[in-house]
Amino acid sequence: MQLLKNPYIFSIAIALLVFPFVSMFITLPFTIANYRKYGGISILKTIIFYSFVLYLLCVFLLTALPLPSRQEVLAMDPIGINFIPFSNLREGLVYYGMTSNPATWTNISIWLDYLRSKMFFQIVANIAMTIPLGIYLRYYFGFSLRKTVLFGFLASLFLEVTQLTGLWFIYPRPYRCPDINDLMVNTLGALIGYLIAPVFTFFLPKREELDLISWRKGDKATVLRQIVASAIDFISIGLISSAVGTLIQSLAVKHFCFDLGETYYFPLFIFYFIILQRLFNGITFGKYVVRLKAISTDNRRKTPSIFNYCVRYFLIFFLIPLGLMMIMFMLLICIILFMYDNAAILKLMGILGTGAVVLAVIAITFGIYKKHKLTPWDYFSKIRVVVANRPKQPFSTISR
Repeated sequence: MQLLKNPYIFSIAIALLVFPFVSMFITLPFTIANYRKYGGISILKTIIFYSFVLYLLCVFLLTALPLPSRQEVLAMDPIGINFIPFSNLREGLVYYGMTSNPATWTNISIWLDYLRSKMFFQIVANIAMTIPLGIYLRYYFGFSLRKTVLFGFLASLFLEVTQLTGLWFIYPRPYRCPDINDLMVNTLGALIGYLIAPVFTFFLPKREELDLISWRKGDKATVLRQIVASAIDFISIGLISSAVGTLIQSLAVKHFCFDLGETYYFPLFIFYFIILQRLFNGITFGKYVVRLKAISTDNRRKTPSIFNYCVRYFLIFFLIPLGLMMIMFMLLICIILFMYDNAAILKLMGILGTGAVVLAVIAITFGIYKKHKLTPWDYFSKIRVVVANRPKQPFSTISR
């Protein structure tokens, strides 16, 4: 707890706590972008990207935290902008008497005191804060030296404007001093990061190699890829349901004087997942985004029929939840028997019953997959989800 009193440690700790929630919002766009561009996702590339997001979060919170109360901000004297270059460096030299007495320039102890001072530490910390930015920009994003310096300057400018506007007008006035020196040293840090990037990334694959790995993984309709497609479809049908439902509901109440409730959801579900998918040859919006399509495993048909789709979605959206509910119900019965009944035979029956249901579901699923390489809903509906329209290979050869 003593460490959390340090403002730097506190800001990083908050960043670690906030990071999972930020990741929830960026995961779907990041996944979609990779599936669209490469067809697959490299694990190492994903780790590097999320480490970059965590780094940006730490930098932002280091400049924004700790947050004062509004009363404290109102009680502060007005804070202006420091437009004087190198003022923090000069103030440190003045404080230790190195500008008034030239003899102090050869005094090692004074230099050591200055190098250990808070004033010098702030300069070094501001440089060090953006060194990783230069490394990421050169290695992961492939920026040139000019682009890295420009982006480093713009990133620093964003932080200074954040301070100038009182955290983008959340506070009535600035609670930290915007400083031109921060712009200079932050940009210098990004430049240093760019120059030393090869030292830190020497043992990592080149960005081109990461892209090629992602492309090579794009030839399979993985479970994650199908889950992403389903997530996009459910978001889409949710938005459509809200828009269409509001319109239908208002018309029904206005012209027919009755409330439809939520009866329109099921027809919309049927229309989206079955009718539209049949019309577009096995492609929903979600499948289109991640480059997938549904095909028929029946040699007599090129595309799945309406009946095939009905069987597939009946198994997915009705039998699977029903099976999970049965398992949960039997587990609940077991818990009740253990808590309120002393009869060992009833407890044993509950355990055996639950185990039998779980094992039966697992055995059927794995048995079908082992024999046919299909899930039960794929097998019984005679539908397989495959990759469609793979993106062009990004690089044919990679030179180290």
